[in-house]
Amino acid sequence: MAQYAVYTAEGRKRRTIYGKTRAEVAKKLAKALSDREGGLVFDDKGLTVKEYLERWLKDSVREPSSSGPWRTMSTWCGYTWCLF
Repeated sequence: MAQYAVYTAEGRKRRTIYGKTRAEVAKKLAKALSDREGGLVFDDKGLTVKEYLERWLKDSVREPSSSGPWRTMSTWCGYTWCLF
């Protein structure tokens, strides 16, 4: 068994991971921590698709910048068009 914390809109929540062996728990914990650091949170309580996409745009995609060739204005507009 292992535990880790995730931070949601409602505050800090503790998650518990179980496995048959210590190695299995360690592998699952490493994946969970990687997902957490990548912004993947499984807290969909009352979350609509539009709210999820808005949060994803704000947290993951961000506004167009010079940080990468795939983040162009047309890409940004294409993503935001899905919200309406």
